[in-house]
Amino acid sequence: MLKLAVTGGIASGKSTLTHVFATRGAIVIDADQVARDVVAPGTKALDQIGRTFGPRVLRADGHLDRGALASFVFSNSAARQQLESIIHPYIAREVSAQLRTAHPSQIVVYDVPLLVGSANQFSFMATMTIHTPDHVRIARMVDNRGMSPSQAKSRIHSQPGDMARAAISDIIVNNSSSEQDFVSTAKRLWDEWIIPYDWALSHERVSEPTGVMDNVSFRTDVHLQATRLRNAGCDVVEIQGTHLKLRANPGAATLLDAGWILTGSRQATTANPAEHYTLSW
Repeated sequence: MLKLAVTGGIASGKSTLTHVFATRGAIVIDADQVARDVVAPGTKALDQIGRTFGPRVLRADGHLDRGALASFVFSNSAARQQLESIIHPYIAREVSAQLRTAHPSQIVVYDVPLLVGSANQFSFMATMTIHTPDHVRIARMVDNRGMSPSQAKSRIHSQPGDMARAAISDIIVNNSSSEQDFVSTAKRLWDEWIIPYDWALSHERVSEPTGVMDNVSFRTDVHLQATRLRNAGCDVVEIQGTHLKLRANPGAATLLDAGWILTGSRQATTANPAEHYTLSW
């Protein structure tokens, strides 16, 4: 199963990108929807939120008053961190549950605005970050969401910045031109990167390398790969260039679930056609 994450700031274009992937057969897990589900009436998360922030964030019918909560936490970083510490573990567990129920042949894409610092940030085989200039995002929030420019700026500044998102990402997708161009980029990513990636995993064979794409930058970061391997339970003991060495063989199933393909009795390579990392033990 190919497991990918798409992240980006508010109004960056995540839903547009994942919609293109969904129309081509991807299973999209929407973090915003998961976040709504885990705070439904009667849930432990909602109970914790009510006890932490008081009745001002609850409606008379027992539902979370999202507007009241947002207006409070987005202007108070300590309160926002409290909220995230409550809901992020519930979100992580629900996302893990949905991943377990997906069929092994499916391509799963996690659409998540706040991947940085979350429990799931290193749980995916590759992460795409959408970069959209702030002035474009502000205009979208003003035009499409009824926010004032100052409210839009506050939302942007309340989230991790592009540099923090890029640091946990393999791909930077530029969304600074038209929606038509962005959709075309999404289609190329699917056809020229995701499909070959999925083929490599399902056949356990290396596919043809992904070529250059307009508006797409592929990052090389061997330390990010090491962190993901450690997150999967592998003991990385040495890094040389783009080669990683493990203390012991974690097993073919563990490696495949982390996005690696065996190429010998003591060797593996990443299935990602846009990257070339090797592994031995």
